[in-house]
Amino acid sequence: MPYPRAYLVLIIVIVLTVVAFWPGYFSRLGTTSILVHVHGLSASLWLLMLTTQSWLAHQRHLELHRRIGLISPLLVTVFIIGGLTMLKAMSIRTHSSEPNLMHVYGSGLALIDVIAVTGFAWLYHGALRHRRHVQFHARYMLSTIILLLAPVLTRLLVTHFPPLMVRGPDDFALFGMAVQLSNFIALAAAVGLYLSAPRWGRPFGLVAGMIILQAIAFQWLTELPPWRGFFVALATTPTFALVTIGLIIGAFIALSGLRGRPSSPAPSS
Repeated sequence: MPYPRAYLVLIIVIVLTVVAFWPGYFSRLGTTSILVHVHGLSASLWLLMLTTQSWLAHQRHLELHRRIGLISPLLVTVFIIGGLTMLKAMSIRTHSSEPNLMHVYGSGLALIDVIAVTGFAWLYHGALRHRRHVQFHARYMLSTIILLLAPVLTRLLVTHFPPLMVRGPDDFALFGMAVQLSNFIALAAAVGLYLSAPRWGRPFGLVAGMIILQAIAFQWLTELPPWRGFFVALATTPTFALVTIGLIIGAFIALSGLRGRPSSPAPSS
């Protein structure tokens, strides 16, 4: 079984996630928009599910591991819907009259999220296709966490790392630096995991490519007219339309991944 104690690392990621998002999300659950809640809760549940699945695999409770895995298509669908509704919430905040950090970075962060949600769906599809191939399946599932790592690190850096702490408008430039430093750390993790076992490292190679694309997009592509027009339009897009699109995408990924011929099982050693 690859990475038998990955659940210990995932527990650390959960703790870091709570610390990172405590000021802006977990401490304000009662006043947060439903558009943000769908994204936040689905991402949290995904982290908890992967941690549980890793522990079950380590303990050889494989039947329960498989049963819990049956709910993953539903959770992924909700995550995709949450990603779309979060984009709408980001657009609303970016184009509001109230000055805030999103005015400067909202377009870039939203573009990062588009790549992340697309990449997440792609990686999960790969995990389904390789569900009988333990080496690939485990790595595809764990690679989804690397895509969630950069946002966590960014918020930790701007709130707890003095050289990059954002205390007000004069420090807004530091936020962009924190985003790219977080991308670099996530990229290093993906490359390191790939190099640790190149034979099975395809999922981590894919994640590395996605992170590079995110860094490039954030730095240079946010002002492209097609993207700007799309991002502005998101603010007035009916939520029902976004939910419907998310349901369609989630159903397609699940049906395509489960119907496709799974790769042959491989030894776990």
